[in-house]
Amino acid sequence: MTRQYLPLLFLSAWTFASAQNEVKPQHERTEVQKPAPAAGAPAVDPSAQQPAKPEPPKSNAWFPVLEKDLGTVYQSGEATSRFPFQNPNNEAVQFRAFGASCSCSRAVIHIGDRRYEYSNKPKPNSLIRVTEDASGRKEEEVKEVEVAPHESGEVEVHMAMNGYAGKKTASLDIHCTDKALPYMKLEWHAKGERLFKFDPEFISMNLMSKDEVREFEFSITSQFEKDFNILKLDELGPEFKISSAKEMKDGVAVWKIRGTFGPAQHDYGGGGYLKVTTDVKSEPAFLYRIDARVTGPVEVKPANFVPLGVVKLGTGKTEKVTFEPMDGGALQVTSVKFEEVTIDAKFFTSHQSVDGKKAVVELEVSKDAPAGQFKGTMVVGLSHPTVKEKRIGFSGFVR
Repeated sequence: MTRQYLPLLFLSAWTFASAQNEVKPQHERTEVQKPAPAAGAPAVDPSAQQPAKPEPPKSNAWFPVLEKDLGTVYQSGEATSRFPFQNPNNEAVQFRAFGASCSCSRAVIHIGDRRYEYSNKPKPNSLIRVTEDASGRKEEEVKEVEVAPHESGEVEVHMAMNGYAGKKTASLDIHCTDKALPYMKLEWHAKGERLFKFDPEFISMNLMSKDEVREFEFSITSQFEKDFNILKLDELGPEFKISSAKEMKDGVAVWKIRGTFGPAQHDYGGGGYLKVTTDVKSEPAFLYRIDARVTGPVEVKPANFVPLGVVKLGTGKTEKVTFEPMDGGALQVTSVKFEEVTIDAKFFTSHQSVDGKKAVVELEVSKDAPAGQFKGTMVVGLSHPTVKEKRIGFSGFVR
């Protein structure tokens, strides 16, 4: 009996083992679970296992220095430096193409007595060879710059700050025929600072009446030009009276600008930009902002002109204008009429109300107004003892 069932038992064991070793289809495979970290073990940050991003090279076989900090440069100036290089090869190499990061940068390549200039002006990727003789400067457009075996030179880089404040970066790409190093990148940066500093940054006289006179004062210094002179102050108009005086403090020139503004010629707007001319060659003139918000005995809000914009055909539109007395009295609207309108005045109406001491007029464009552009003037009569009326311009487009 034992012999009779031995083959069957052997076959069953073999079948079970084979089933255990059978390769399952992909969708039936079971992932091998990784053991959980031991209690108290620090968690592993997956990002910490990523390879660190390589630092950009600081030099290569051609250039001992690839990046430079050019320090602080005043905003209207130009940051410049030189990157020396040498061809490490036993054969000539051609610089075939250049690429500047922005139009504010350019490069001059010096090799022996040869000079090449690269810039994006007057046209993009312009490369010229410059020679000078008794007859003057000559320019020749070229397609490449050849560097002889082991020949040395310099790349002189320029970056115009163009009024930029803070850190500014520029770069120059060089593509060449060196098989080992066909591409190189030079990078430089500088911190833009103002040549002149103002204290305060600008003058704001805020709200003032038309007949009022306000005094103002500000100072001008320069950390780059320790001593400088103001040659001229351009008057902003008859409403301004301005004078200047120079003081020296610890070897630094401090210019005090003092003046007055008012009475104003108009009961709106005010102020402007004062032009200051100096003896500093790199920045002989600059503008300083002086603001004033002038209002007469009656202030109009939002303004003496109402832009109605687009008026949807068949719907009409309204805009509110408020008249506020500046002398503490109460104000009322006595009349409203429309003048100089480019379409029939029947398409414009007004609604008057009072908001405390303020008078309010709501200008309405009729829903029946025809398609097209319109403009006109709303003449508002007021109960003020000195301001009997205000003229409010308006315009819009019905479509």
